[in-house]
Parts: sequence; C-alpha cells; structure tokens
Amino acid sequence: MRNVTVSIPDDVYRRARIWAAERDVSLSQVVAYVLDTLNGIRRAERHFGQRMEETQARIEPAASQPVQPQAVKTTASKPRKANMAQ
Repeated sequence: MRNVTVSIPDDVYRRARIWAAERDVSLSQVVAYVLDTLNGIRRAERHFGQRMEETQARIEPAASQPVQPQAVKTTASKPRKANMAQ
C-alpha cells in the first residue's frame, strides 16, 4: 500500500470527512474506492482527458527525436595561495 499526499480545498476536505465519518469509514477508504472504481476513472478521463491528449501531442513528437548531447561548461578553479604570514 502507498501513501499519497493530495491538496484539496478545505471545504471539500470537510465535506468528505463528515461524509466518511457518518458512514463509519476512513477518508482513505473512500478515496481508494473512488480511485478504484471504473466510474471514477471515466469521470477523470472526461474531466482531464482533453488536457492529457494535448500534453501527449506535445510530448510524442519530442520523444521521437533523438536527444542531442549538450556540452558541459566547466570552470577551472584557481589554486589558493597559502597563507605565509605567521
């Protein structure tokens, strides 16, 4: 089992906690169920699908092009002078 951290608006969190408490289940159980059900996945696909397709369209052409190695610029450090004053 994995722990997941998500950010949600305070009012959504409160409603979900109350809903879960009224049914004597944890919020983690509710979230796991929602993520695990096909209807939840279909709703997410409808909601986020267009954005995912747009992102994929931008990524796929770039992924098919070979990556060009880039030169790494290094700077040689100057040797430090020893402190001769004693």
